[in-house]
Amino acid sequence: MTSSHANTDFVATPRVQSTAMWLLFLVSFLNYADRNMLSVLLPAIKKDLELSDTELGFINGFAFALFYAILGIPIARLADRYSRRNILAISLALWSAMTALCGAAQNFVQLAVARVLVGVGEASASPAGHAIIGDLYPAHRRASALALFALGSPFSILIGFSVGGWVAETYGWRPALYAFGLPGLILAVVLYFALPDPPRGYSEREERTSSHGEWAVPPGQTLTQVLVGLFTTKSFFYVCLAGAFFHINWFVQLQWLPSFFTRTHGMPVSDAGLWLALVLGLPQLAGIYLGGWLGNRYTAQGLDRLMTLSAWAGLAQAPFFVLAFLFDSWQAALIVLVIPIMLLFVQLIQQFAVMQAVAGPTRRAVAVAAFLLVCQIIGNLGPQVVGILSDMWSAEFGVQSLQRAMLWVTVAVAPGSAIAAWLGARAIAAARRA
Repeated sequence: MTSSHANTDFVATPRVQSTAMWLLFLVSFLNYADRNMLSVLLPAIKKDLELSDTELGFINGFAFALFYAILGIPIARLADRYSRRNILAISLALWSAMTALCGAAQNFVQLAVARVLVGVGEASASPAGHAIIGDLYPAHRRASALALFALGSPFSILIGFSVGGWVAETYGWRPALYAFGLPGLILAVVLYFALPDPPRGYSEREERTSSHGEWAVPPGQTLTQVLVGLFTTKSFFYVCLAGAFFHINWFVQLQWLPSFFTRTHGMPVSDAGLWLALVLGLPQLAGIYLGGWLGNRYTAQGLDRLMTLSAWAGLAQAPFFVLAFLFDSWQAALIVLVIPIMLLFVQLIQQFAVMQAVAGPTRRAVAVAAFLLVCQIIGNLGPQVVGILSDMWSAEFGVQSLQRAMLWVTVAVAPGSAIAAWLGARAIAAARRA
């Protein structure tokens, strides 16, 4: 691997930016598809391997998240010092192969181990991808570029839930994992030869101080020093806290909504996959687009405006989630879910944009990895707790135990992201006045 510092002749032409963004979008799509599609396969996996909800929560939660989050830090450190393109290509090949291997699992232990290895591979995707985008685009265009990268998530749900649900219903859950894992091996080769990797700090080459004034990092700092510097910055701390609450809520919906609709409303797996592909995918796409547009518009007014926007989006979503769980009609529940899913991603894009500005070019990948470490570890408590509560209440509430568990967890955490974002906005405003 070679450092991209040496590439002094690099020019971010529109063609270079377009090539990078399309390739990074495909990386993002496969990253989320290989991760998210398992949710719609859980009913079939539960039946075939005879697993409990607690075991399903572990496989689709901590089995993935623990190594994804912890290894993200050292891998991101490499991405801040060496070729981000090469790291992405190698990682993509690993997680794609392991996704396919999940389809060969014969028991809980084998599936859990394969999911751990998927998490190891995917640990580089967001840190390296965000770092490349941060160096390709100046601050006033960065939110929309990050939004395009994030569009891999809704498209993965649109295609992964619908196609994955159909394949699982028609051919079984194992072929669905093969179909989504193997194409990544081809893309890994394309990345290695074609993905642009700009010099670090390229987008800030005309201005060596950010509006936040915190991103300059002396050369030779250790990883520990970089992490301490990030987490002792109040604005970064509150961005991570807001992101953690977001991820608890989102991971609960993403993992358990297919099972909720199959159990509570009696929907077939293929129907649940198709409808949730639309209800989770399209509003997420709209929220990411709207969040990117708003982020670009308000960046010039200060990062605190972005965090305030994130706070309002977090606060407004809670009552709609409650209604969706309480409706007797599955049609009404699906319709109501559109609003909070869109608001979730309006708030997330603001967090990404603020994090990039606070971190600056010399620690972007590590900042994203640190953010994801907090979000994955805390966020995956949500699905795990829902699984445990559902098993605990199953004797008393039967098939409604999952509905009750999802409702209580969502009500408990939904306001948290709004409070953290508001505190982040205050911290940023105070730092600007100082």
